[in-house]
Amino acid sequence: DMADGGLVLADLAPRAGNADEASELAVRLGGLPLALFQAGSYLASDFAIERTFTRYLKAVPEQFDQLLGGGDDDRKRITTTWELSLAAVEVEGRTLSRPLLRILSCFAGSVPIPSFLLDIEVLGQRLGNADDVRDGLSGLREFGLIEVGGSDPSHWPPITVHPLVIEAILHHAG
Repeated sequence: DMADGGLVLADLAPRAGNADEASELAVRLGGLPLALFQAGSYLASDFAIERTFTRYLKAVPEQFDQLLGGGDDDRKRITTTWELSLAAVEVEGRTLSRPLLRILSCFAGSVPIPSFLLDIEVLGQRLGNADDVRDGLSGLREFGLIEVGGSDPSHWPPITVHPLVIEAILHHAG
C-alpha cells in the first residue's frame, strides 16, 4: 500500500523529506516497486538534481525519461519494462495491443474506463476488426499492462491503466 511505499522511499532516501512527502510520492508512483526503487535510489544519489520527495514529484511530468526511464541496466528502466511487455504481446500475434494501449493512455491513469467509452465495434472498424481488438486487450491484460474489472459477460468490463504505464507510453510516443 502507499504507506509501505512511503516507507520504502524513506528507507532508500532518508534525507529527502518526511513520511507524508514520501507517501505522496509513493501514491504518484502507484506503489510500483520498480518505480519506488528507482526514485529512492535517484534521491539518495550524490548526483541527483531533485533532492526532495516534493521536488521529485513535481519534476516527474517534465523529466520522465531522466527520472524513470534511466538506470544502469535494462532491468531497471521503467520504459524498457513496458516496451519488453508490448514486444512480447506482439510476438504472440496481437498486433493491435500497442495502438490500443496508446488509445487507453489518453484516459486518466488509475481511473476505470467504462465500456461505453471503449466501443469495441467502433475500435474494430478503425483498427481492423472487433475480434482483433478483444484479442489485443486480452494480451495487454495478460501481460499486466491493463487491469480489467467487472463480471458482466454482455459488456467489455471497465479497464484501468496504471498511471506510470500511461506516462511511459505517452513519453515514448512523443
